[in-house]
Parts: sequence; structure tokens; C-alpha cells
Amino acid sequence: MKLTNDIITLEVNEHGAELVSLKKDGREYLWTGDAQYWNRYAPILFPAVGKPYNNELHVDGKTYPMKQHGFARDSEFEDLGEGRLRMKESDLSASYPYRLGLEVQYQLEDRKVEAVWTVENLDNKDAHFQIGAHPGFLLPDYNAADEIHGYVRYRDREGRPVNPVVVSSLKAGNRVPLDTLNSFKSEMPLKADTFLPRLHRLQSFDREGKPAERYFYQTEEPTQTSRNTVAYVFGLPSLAALDDGRLLVLEREVYVPKGTLWEKLQGAFTDIHIYVVDPVRDTAGILRKSLLCTFTTGALNLANFEGMCLGPVLPDGRRTLVLIADSQKGSGGLTNEYGKVILFR
Repeated sequence: MKLTNDIITLEVNEHGAELVSLKKDGREYLWTGDAQYWNRYAPILFPAVGKPYNNELHVDGKTYPMKQHGFARDSEFEDLGEGRLRMKESDLSASYPYRLGLEVQYQLEDRKVEAVWTVENLDNKDAHFQIGAHPGFLLPDYNAADEIHGYVRYRDREGRPVNPVVVSSLKAGNRVPLDTLNSFKSEMPLKADTFLPRLHRLQSFDREGKPAERYFYQTEEPTQTSRNTVAYVFGLPSLAALDDGRLLVLEREVYVPKGTLWEKLQGAFTDIHIYVVDPVRDTAGILRKSLLCTFTTGALNLANFEGMCLGPVLPDGRRTLVLIADSQKGSGGLTNEYGKVILFR
């Protein structure tokens, strides 16, 4: 399918209803599907966003196969004309516990592309789903030395901020166009460090369990890699919320090298950093961090701390933060410390 106006030309593949080309004045702005890096262009994520554990869904006591980001991106769509496509029912969709229809419409307005997804519940029961967009773009005139390369902005038809990922459910027989979603906190500047894999998204939800605000958090640079290791872990295993809306963030790096037991004892360590961020009042784009505490475990007290929660307030006003470590079944005698209490004000 091809759509064009006086400014832009859009091409859509009926396989996955996926955008495969977006040109303005003959210049390509959409990712080209280079298999060396990523062989897709702009897949639609439906009815799942992300990768389920073991590629399985468990609903009402039954197990259903579900690969990463759902099946829409690998399904065939029927061209209905005027930029509209409808997903065909197939063996892929038949493996989902709910019967859902998906219609996609692309429209051109001046130099804008509007994509409207309409999800229809074809079942006789309430149906649950997720839906999201995953477009890749070519950055024109990219210069790695530039601090900011552009901005990503999500807006609805009236220009209001929207959340690009929605988690929802449909009552039996209902249809809903998903072009007006939840509010998005701010524009996201495309800085050089935005493209690092250390950038994480923190999602908040309202009282009804619907996505509300989204925040960006960047971890510190790891000191090691997973090469030549028995075990290596790096990331954010736990968060804890304070009463004033601030968050405590646990960053952890666990490193156990290959080798003899002596070499493991000499080289193994766990680095723990706990930071405070303020998503309620911080408008910097990427949350600014304040270090609360840091410590390292190693040798015979190696501790894989991966859980934390707030404990009681002491009589002198100090707060307690309880950290829990995975025993790892002892890890051959390397782990002996399983709990720690941090005191702070």
C-alpha cells in the first residue's frame, strides 16, 4: 500500500500492517530494516507488549504460546482501501485466549502521518490486551558529537500529550479507536546518552491500573562485562517508594569470574548503589539521581541483593531500608550474607 500527498510518501506492508518507508522530498526517514542491526521497520505490538516469561500466557488455568510483542506484526492484513487494513484471523491469533479484531488506518495530513488502531472484541467475554508502536527512524544529518539530535513527541489529534503504550481491556462486543490515550509527561530529548542500553523506563499507573506517567532513568556505567564469567548481573532489581513521591532505586552489579575457587574468591564482587530520584517534581527528561549509599561485598560474603523495602521508623526519627539477597543456593560457598538494614533520614 502506498499513500502520498504533496509533501510525503508512505509505504505500508500488508504483512503486519507495518510502515516500511516514509519519505519527504525523496529523503527516507524510516529505518530501512537492515538485518545486520534490526530487520524490522515499525512493527505494531499486539496483543502483548514485551516478552512474556517462557513465551507463555496463563489464563484461567490454561497455557497459551505468546512470543515477544504478540502476533500482529507477523500476521497478514487485508487492504480495505483508503489507508485501512484489517488483521486476518489465523493460527497465530487462534492461539490467543480472546478473539480480538485489529484494524489499522494510516492518514496523511500535510507533513504528518496519523495512525489509528481500532481493537474489536469478537468474543462473548471480556478480553484483555496490550498495544503499542515500535517504529525505527533514520536520524538525518546524524552527528555523534551533537548533544541533542532531535525530540520524540507523542500527541493526539488535538495536540495533547499521549502515552505511546496502552494496557487495556474491552467489554464483549465493543470497539474502541486507540488514538487518544493517557497523558505523557513531557517531550523526550534525543541526546547522545539516550541511545545507551542503560536507559530504563519507569511506568506509573493510576488507581484503576491504567498507565499514567512514564519516566526515564539511566544507570551508572558497569565496571565489568559478562565475558569469561560464571555469573554476571547488572541492572535495577528493586524500587521502593517514599511517602513524598520520591523513589529509592537499587542498582546492582554482580561479577563472578571463571577459574579456580581461589580465582573466584579473589575476583568476585557485588557493587550496590542506592539512589534517590524525584519523578513528581523532576522535569529534566532523564531523572536526576542523588546517591543515598553504596557498598561492595566480595570474597566469602558475596551477596546478590535484589530486593528492598522500607522498614519501621526508629524512635530517633531515622528510617530503615531492608535489603534482601538471593541465596543462590550458596554458590559453592561464595554467598553467606542474605540481609542488610540501611539507616537514613
